[in-house]
This record gives sequence, C-alpha cells and structure tokens, in this order.
Amino acid sequence: MEAQPNAAQLQALIIPLKNWNLILPQSLVAEVLPMPEVRLTGSDEQWFRGSIEWRGAELPLVSIDAYCFPNKDDAQQRTRRVAVLQSVGEGIEHYALEIYSIPHPLRLVESEVQVSEVDGSCELVAIHVKVSGVQGFIPNLDRIEREVVRVMA
Repeated sequence: MEAQPNAAQLQALIIPLKNWNLILPQSLVAEVLPMPEVRLTGSDEQWFRGSIEWRGAELPLVSIDAYCFPNKDDAQQRTRRVAVLQSVGEGIEHYALEIYSIPHPLRLVESEVQVSEVDGSCELVAIHVKVSGVQGFIPNLDRIEREVVRVMA
C-alpha cells in the first residue's frame, strides 16, 4: 500500500535486539559497526557493559536487553554489532547499544503504526508498536540517557 503524498513520514530503522526490535529515527543512528573491544568498568550494573572507542572518543556501551531482562542476559556471547546513537538530552553526546544484526531501513508513516499491548514492559520502553508487520518498541531515550549518565557519575 502506497503512503499518501501529504502523510507525515519518517525514515527509521528496525534494530534487532535479542528479545525484540528497537525502532528509531534513522537520524539518531550515527553508525553501526562490528563489536569493538570493550573496556570494562567497575560498575555493578550488568546492563552497563563498559566503554568502546569510537572516532577517538570513549563511549559508554549499554544493553537494553540486559536492563529489561537481567535474568536472561547472555548478550556478551552473542552480540556482534553496536549502534552508535546521538544523544537527545544532555550529559553525553553519543553512546553505543548492543545489537544483534544489521538494522533494516523503514519509512514510517503515522497511519501505518499500530500501538501494541505488551505485558511486563520495561521503563526504557516508551511504547510498543507494530509497523509494516514487525513488532517492536520505541524507546524512552531520555530515560536510557539518564541511566547512562547516572552510572557514569
């Protein structure tokens, strides 16, 4: 089905995580790269993986899967890529997310996005949706970034 010419559209990415799909505006993803060497930190937070080097800067590396499903976390053995995201808030400029495969581009049209009811949601999730036949979620980026800044302090 072709979108209406005047319908609001957004270039987005479907980013596969272990337990679900993340849906983000393409403009927030600075780069997707193979899993670099991770420098561990002294953090007790299992979802805060450490840091990676990206373009000469140290970026925090986080796992949404480990945050939302702490008892099912085996991401470090299976993760093969990271997505570097531009921050939407203050405190950090960029950060990296563990992802499971190459993101897929998607043109989001508001009329084609359906809100889904999902039990046991996580505070890092703003809303669960179904778009183009794919179940996923739109993250609460402010919350993710506040958590990263909190752990780094």
